[in-house]
Amino acid sequence: MKSLKLIGLVMFVITATVQISAQSVSVSPSRLYFKEAPGGYKGQKIYITNNGSKPETFQVLFHDFASDGNQGKTTVIKEGQYKHGCSQWLTASPAFFELAPGQTQEVNVLLQVPNIPEANNSRWAVASIKLSKENTGTNDKGNNVTGMQILQTFQFLIHIFQTPPAVTFKEANISSFKEITSASDSTRTLSMEVENTGDAILDCAPYLDVVNLNTGLSQRIKQKGFTILPEGKRVIKLTLPKGLPAGKYNILGIVDYGSDSNLAGAELNIEIK
Repeated sequence: MKSLKLIGLVMFVITATVQISAQSVSVSPSRLYFKEAPGGYKGQKIYITNNGSKPETFQVLFHDFASDGNQGKTTVIKEGQYKHGCSQWLTASPAFFELAPGQTQEVNVLLQVPNIPEANNSRWAVASIKLSKENTGTNDKGNNVTGMQILQTFQFLIHIFQTPPAVTFKEANISSFKEITSASDSTRTLSMEVENTGDAILDCAPYLDVVNLNTGLSQRIKQKGFTILPEGKRVIKLTLPKGLPAGKYNILGIVDYGSDSNLAGAELNIEIK
């Protein structure tokens, strides 16, 4: 049985395929997970499909990234300038190719972990799938105008996470849990800030246990999952179902972060009039 850590109680009163698609191109999966020890290597597959009507050219590159702040946004940074990066350990085969309409390319992503002490930490990177198109730009300029060649680049990012077997410490804390519903909202909304205070990359499954204190009736409401990197924070929004009867409610916000024995939790009370 998992144990639950809670933060404080607050009272509020309120009234009454994983697939990335764009530009006729699809890329899957959106994430790759590796669990290699120092000195190890492993390959995984990604698939790029040209759903358009013209041939397209693609290039696969790797970059380090950070996720600063608490909104879960990805910031691509230069290789070698980030202690948690592993882009230099990754290669793609093929890394440059052309796809005819309707064609799918299988790409092998190989992670080769160096046999060094620094490789015994969680690492992450992104694979960048770049698509290029050419346009002469002459259609709307008239017969006497020479158009410039334009290169348009569209980029798809696949997040890559590497957790060596030695990294086992998982811990998350909820630093904030509050009501943020505004007068214009059609549903009641809560905000939760979660911190990763462990060493591992956390894939989190949040849910709400809602209890009507007048009737004793309870319900569990699952929410969208999210990922937090070590030393990182994430703010998520949680919604209550419409049509809750009037009364006082106890709400327990819980995050299952993959620990064998622990959950993170916080609670608050609300009153619906």
